[in-house]
Amino acid sequence: MDELAQAREEIRRGNHASAKTILDGILEGPEKVTSHVLFDLTSIYEELFSTTGRYEDLIRIARRCAGKTRHLAEVDGQIHSANALIAIAGAERALGRTDDAERSVRTAERLLGRLPSERFGANSQERVNRTRVGLKSVHRAIPKDALSLSSKNPNPGANSSVGPGEWRTFVSQKNPSGKDVKAWLAMMRRSAGPAESLAIVVDWASSTPRAGNIGATAESFAALVEDLACITIAHPLPFDSQRKLFGVLHDWEQEQNSWLQRLIRVNPKLGLAEKLLRLRRALEEKVQHALNSMAKQLAALESLDSGEILDGGSGQDYQAMLLRLESQFGELSIFVPSPSSTRLNLLRSQFTSIVAVTDRELRRRNELYAKLLEAIAQASNRSDLANLKIAAKQQLPVMMWTRPELQQALCTADDRLLLAELDALENQEREVHRTKLNSVRGVHLANLLFREYGVDLPIARKLVLDRNEGHIDLDGLLDRVLEITRQKRASQQTGAK
Repeated sequence: MDELAQAREEIRRGNHASAKTILDGILEGPEKVTSHVLFDLTSIYEELFSTTGRYEDLIRIARRCAGKTRHLAEVDGQIHSANALIAIAGAERALGRTDDAERSVRTAERLLGRLPSERFGANSQERVNRTRVGLKSVHRAIPKDALSLSSKNPNPGANSSVGPGEWRTFVSQKNPSGKDVKAWLAMMRRSAGPAESLAIVVDWASSTPRAGNIGATAESFAALVEDLACITIAHPLPFDSQRKLFGVLHDWEQEQNSWLQRLIRVNPKLGLAEKLLRLRRALEEKVQHALNSMAKQLAALESLDSGEILDGGSGQDYQAMLLRLESQFGELSIFVPSPSSTRLNLLRSQFTSIVAVTDRELRRRNELYAKLLEAIAQASNRSDLANLKIAAKQQLPVMMWTRPELQQALCTADDRLLLAELDALENQEREVHRTKLNSVRGVHLANLLFREYGVDLPIARKLVLDRNEGHIDLDGLLDRVLEITRQKRASQQTGAK
């Protein structure tokens, strides 16, 4: 049974948490989700959240599924965006947000209307047909008065939800005005948040030469650039969004420069050139801010010795700081503009020096740790082992001293040496008894066995006879005497209890 089928079975059994775990594993997995799997994934999520009444979660997940279409062909992306919008419309209708539901339905209708049947194979056509059936079902469920009101107002309302699918549908319209662009961007900021709003726009712009229909007029394009600049200035952005926005800006200013200059000349009063410069400076300031932060962290690390970096202190995890810096260097090196690249390289050299010193200290500690483990395993007496314990506590940091591997090695060595000491004492005692037994014969041996070892006289006489006749040697006699002695001692202890 594949994972999607297993998730459906878990929903049927009422194991909703297990089903969600399976679906989240597919959605968040490292592998790219195929077009077929993504379509079924959205449908099963819709079934799960509709069954449990979690409609807000359904809206959120449907948008994330729509966001997974970036690696797919444009036509497949439109199919999945429409499918996600239908799921969202059903959830919005269930929540009583009829206007939003109708808007999602009409957006899905526009997406599906651009998909002629002859462009698809059998599997794709089946998905399109299923999507259209779902669209009709949601369409019928929405009151007709909502349909008529919505058709008169194509722009988003104050509380509407706007995601990647809705944005791409809007920008597919011919000649959108600057006012409409501002309204949609404002709505998307409220719906998805500033950073995610910028990410949606940048993803679209990365795959749309000359900003598509928005780039057809200077007014609408200026509104777009101004919005991007405002978000970049006012909000923290992930490095991935900064990198993509730098790429988009580079394409506009370099590869598509003739189109850009034409827009700038059309209406200089719009200040498009100044807005573009403001956007570039905002991005460069973001980079400088990141470099300043990294420089501050590197200065703090340089003030510490390598041991403090490895061991941490004052609630700081300096090794985690090194890992974050390494990740930031990797991301920034991809897109940092040339004015800042020199400083980035200097900071990287500083970082490399700190890492090299820390690595040397780590190697020294590991070598010392390995030598101590070897010495503990080879310790010949408990006095040497005690000295090794003291050395380990003095020379190793607490984190290494408390490692289970080291503590287990110390316990094993202690047990081994204790057994060795007991064996030595036993052998020493045995040698004393052996000397005594070998020093006498005949009656004197019997008397020794009776008086000193507590052997009954009949048994003592038998042992003496066996010894005289050669039936038992000295070691055999010693073993027999010690065995009798142990038995008597055990019997006395049992009686005392």
